[in-house]
Amino acid sequence: AVAQARKALMDDPERSSIAGKVVYWDWITPIVYQSREYLPQAIESQKPDPLAPPSSQPQTHQTEQLPQGGPYGLVGRRAEIRHLERLMQEQPVVLMAGNAGSGKSELALGLAGWFQKTGGRTGGVFYTTFEGGAGLERVVHEIGTSVAGLPFADMDGPQQRRWVVEYLNEHPSLMVWDGIQNIGGSPGVENSGLLDIPERAELDGFLAEIAGGGQSWALLVGRNEEVSWLSTPHLSYRLPELNLHDRMELASSILEASGLFDGGSNDGASHHLDADCMELLDQLNGHPLAMQIALPLLKELPASVISGELTGRLEQETASSGEEGRDPILTVLMEYSFSRMSRRQRNHLPFLSLFQRRIMMDILTHITQERVYRTVMGEELGWGACRSLLRTARDSGFLQAITPSVYQIHPSFPWFYGRRLSQQVAGPGIRQLEQEFVRVYADTADYFMESLYENQDSGATAVLAEEGNLTQALGLAMEDGQWDTAQVLVQPLAQVYRMQKRYPELRRLRRQLLQIVAPEGRGGPEAASKGASDLWLYLLGTEASEATEQLQLERSEELNRQLLDYLSSLPDGDSDPRTAAVYHQLGLIEQHRWHLDEAEGWFQRSLAIIEQGEDRASVADDYFGIGQIYQSQRRYTEAKEWFSKALDIHQREQDLEEMVKDYRALGLAAQYKFEYEEAESWYHRAREILEENRDEENAVLVFHELGTVYHARYLFEEAETWYQQALSLSDRLGMENQVAVEFHHLGLLSQARGVFIDDAVEWFDLARERWEKLGDRRSAGDECRALGVLFHEQQRLDEAEDYYRQAQAAFEEVQDVQRTARTYGQLGKVAEDRGDLPGALEWATRTHSLAVDHGLALLPQVKAHLAELRDKYGEENFNQWWRGYTGGDPPTDLDVET
Repeated sequence: AVAQARKALMDDPERSSIAGKVVYWDWITPIVYQSREYLPQAIESQKPDPLAPPSSQPQTHQTEQLPQGGPYGLVGRRAEIRHLERLMQEQPVVLMAGNAGSGKSELALGLAGWFQKTGGRTGGVFYTTFEGGAGLERVVHEIGTSVAGLPFADMDGPQQRRWVVEYLNEHPSLMVWDGIQNIGGSPGVENSGLLDIPERAELDGFLAEIAGGGQSWALLVGRNEEVSWLSTPHLSYRLPELNLHDRMELASSILEASGLFDGGSNDGASHHLDADCMELLDQLNGHPLAMQIALPLLKELPASVISGELTGRLEQETASSGEEGRDPILTVLMEYSFSRMSRRQRNHLPFLSLFQRRIMMDILTHITQERVYRTVMGEELGWGACRSLLRTARDSGFLQAITPSVYQIHPSFPWFYGRRLSQQVAGPGIRQLEQEFVRVYADTADYFMESLYENQDSGATAVLAEEGNLTQALGLAMEDGQWDTAQVLVQPLAQVYRMQKRYPELRRLRRQLLQIVAPEGRGGPEAASKGASDLWLYLLGTEASEATEQLQLERSEELNRQLLDYLSSLPDGDSDPRTAAVYHQLGLIEQHRWHLDEAEGWFQRSLAIIEQGEDRASVADDYFGIGQIYQSQRRYTEAKEWFSKALDIHQREQDLEEMVKDYRALGLAAQYKFEYEEAESWYHRAREILEENRDEENAVLVFHELGTVYHARYLFEEAETWYQQALSLSDRLGMENQVAVEFHHLGLLSQARGVFIDDAVEWFDLARERWEKLGDRRSAGDECRALGVLFHEQQRLDEAEDYYRQAQAAFEEVQDVQRTARTYGQLGKVAEDRGDLPGALEWATRTHSLAVDHGLALLPQVKAHLAELRDKYGEENFNQWWRGYTGGDPPTDLDVET
């Protein structure tokens, strides 16, 4: 390592200085010092069992992409980085405070990047900035999905939090929370923070759990050393000014970028290096942002003039004229540099206060070319004028360029821009500018929605890049009562949040909007009184739909009943297509509850409203839902008819995604009818579309279904080929749930072959371990029951009972009545096979009780089993046992055909 470092220094002997690049022959400097004896542990190579079935490799940790830093990156600060590391070794939570523009975010990013490169935090580095309104839910989502992939978000909120806490307490990691001054807001100013008191308490409690684990570190970055909501034990660190060497290094980079000297020569730089220049650097107190604004002025003015101006202005500066957490020198320097700009620059630059960090030149031009902007600001700006405006601001240190057409605002500037705009434009004019900003971003949001339908990946990238500005426009629209525009703005955000499974954040956003629309909690009528009924219906409707998808059925029913009550109160509400949408949702709820007749009734009521209308996609949804009902009722021929009606609409609409869903449903219905060749044909049609569109996630499901077709036909080799394809692809895509499903079916396949029992046990165990890792107790119970069945078939009754007991515990824990009842029945069969008739009767009676109380479909099989036990035990003994065990009369309807 020393040799490599020395060679790199010899190959490039130029070093940055205030005079530019200067040759230093310092290659001998790198030296290794050993301060203590270190004996590494011996490495033991582990060889896998060659006879074990193939297993999926666990997903490796994905490197979290850090935000882009400033134009010069982290310059210097080596001592500060080492000091921070020592502080975190002493206390896992450290609060680093520094005034605006002091370089604290750059230092935090540099420290995070260092740990990423060196692997110093083996669990990972997780960076979160609190610029928007997201709280702990975003922190948890970003860490969880970075480590475990998107399936992590399928867990509910409390499970996600527990998982992340356990991960951080087991794996040494670094969390960086930037901008924490925004969480609680300004001291003494009520409701100035982004998060309310309970949300701040959640963050504090989370930090306390991580600190208590003793493995992971948290670096909190803000302007204040005192944080009112933070009670977790921590150390505070006030970021010092740049030392002399670091000032010189940063000044060299700024002067070189500003074109004040040629990096390869010292000629022409001497007039910048006199005593006046050094005095100016001292006056700036090593403030990084102040240096980035001041040094480019040397192109026009001598350092002595700049220094004199700053001195005079500082004497006139008062404490009330600045912002809390901002050095006076920075405010004075911004004002002075701004005053040196052209009239056009001074006139138009303050408008940038409406943007949140990111400025797209095309969007800015779209606004500045309109009549409203010209009326308020005095002139319009075309594309060339906007480009000149942004480039000049960049050269003056007022903006940072990301690409030639995209710029970034340093967090220290919005306050300055906003203050200048309020001095320049009266209140009504600012409101007009805000309305124009909202209008243009509403058009942009509409374009984003089209992009999301055409190409989800590129559309989502665009929305996430403009998330801050879309949220800003949404807030302004809500404040101005532009309810329809607000709905347009929230839609692409909601769509991307759903794609990324950021459900807690999405629910939080909806709650905030609903609080504005109906603050008194009177729902639809209150929203209607403001003219916001459509927005209220949209927010509540999408919330209800997501609750159904996540099987939060009680919550979904409650929301849908609110919607139905309001719509029913409207004139012609019974024929309103929105009422049909609610009927459809209620049908889905009853379908999930296995109340199939009620579900069909709701779908039919929906069809009665919309079947003859123009919304053919919704009609197809009802057709498909009825088809699923009939399929669940084993009326497969009728199910295929309804699926075919849905397919006909989707083919006319050329909706390939829905066509794939129809093909798969038709394939499954055919498979249930033992029409395997037809089923295979439908699945292959779906596969062709998916492969053509490179939809690998859905292709995994179709590969699996093809495996089940061959499995049912006892074509075991072909079935294994498709299962293995599905397993390989799902493993590569990080589809942990599907990996477990493939393990399970490979176990079933080994079991069906009859001679691969040990392989079947291995596959089921792999599946069980995967479900337990994912926190899915129900599915883990399914694997235990599968193992019980396997050992039961082999008459290994002790092992069978053990696994059935484990399955019973899992199903009872998640309160799954259907699975619990089936497991009771299987425990009864084990007791019967042992000759323990009283034990078998006890389990069968418990199964019968659950089936009767909950109307389970397995009731006929339970009655038949009880009848068999009655005949073995003797009817008189059976009746006597039943009365003694249950206290009631024995059933008389046990003789049924199954």
